[in-house]
Amino acid sequence: MSTTLCPGWGRPQSGEARAESLLAILLLIGVGFVCARFYLISHRGLTPYPRSGPGPNAELDGALEYVGPFQRAARPGPCAAIAVSAQRRHRRGGRRLTTTRTTVSALLCLLWAAAAHGQIVNVLPAAQSTADGWSGSLEGAADVRAGNTEFTKARLTGAIARRTESSLWLGIARGERGSRSDDRFIARAFGHLRYRQAIRRPIAVEGFLQVEADEFRRLSLRALAGGGLRCECPVGSRLSTAFGVALMAEEERLRVGDAADSGRRQASARVSSYVSAEWASDGPAAVTHTSFAQPRLTDLRDIRILSETTLDMRVIERVSIPVALLVLYDGRPPEDVEELDVSLTVSVRVRFE
Repeated sequence: MSTTLCPGWGRPQSGEARAESLLAILLLIGVGFVCARFYLISHRGLTPYPRSGPGPNAELDGALEYVGPFQRAARPGPCAAIAVSAQRRHRRGGRRLTTTRTTVSALLCLLWAAAAHGQIVNVLPAAQSTADGWSGSLEGAADVRAGNTEFTKARLTGAIARRTESSLWLGIARGERGSRSDDRFIARAFGHLRYRQAIRRPIAVEGFLQVEADEFRRLSLRALAGGGLRCECPVGSRLSTAFGVALMAEEERLRVGDAADSGRRQASARVSSYVSAEWASDGPAAVTHTSFAQPRLTDLRDIRILSETTLDMRVIERVSIPVALLVLYDGRPPEDVEELDVSLTVSVRVRFE
């Protein structure tokens, strides 16, 4: 049986097929938007945020604060005159520039709704369902204490997927917050949108968008887009494995503070590769493992590594208790951030199919 890249191309589309096509177009627009920002920052010296803190060109830095959503990075010499001229133009047409800034902010918010030096997040287990159609899950964990110790920590993850015989749409949103005696010590948010299309078994292509923020890893915003190949390799009836490799462009901004790298913006290109394995027993237990490696193309020592192993114990048909051991390594973390993070999490997961 032959497999074509685009089966059914040119035939009348159903409502679901048209919706899938629209989602694919929106994903391509998002990927193009992030890649355009990456190009402007890395190749033309443009930066989408005001510079923070005094620098060697204080007059220029001050002028750049008014230019708008895309600004020329600080350079000595004639650039100062250009920036001051742009500042004057802004004062005459401030309303137009404010509208442009609002439009860019709205686009970022749309990316967030669809979907520290950034860390890797494992989204692959959310796509484990093999049944066609819509599916989803909610996973939560909480730790609340009162009395001598005032402590609150909560995490909620929602995932929704639509699978057909040859394709998969996956959207994930996650939030985590923790406080101790009214002092916040955890504040994270994450969104991910992924599309996978089989081209010839066992090979598939993938495209993805992602945004995240983590206050206590000093990450104000990280946005990325990429795409690549995935190969699925079943081993017997109980064990399945998969391998993937992708190229991605990312932009990240650190929080403003007292550190030397405060407010830093950085655009980079990375290779993202992973291997995953899932073993299902005859009983209620299943074990999954995923390892990611994301080296920076221009500096291979700037690498991020993730290793996650999860034991998922099914309680009833659609309710399970996952116990996850997560190890994260960042070869070039921001100042005052540790290279290695280790966490053990117990939560409750409810699936919908």
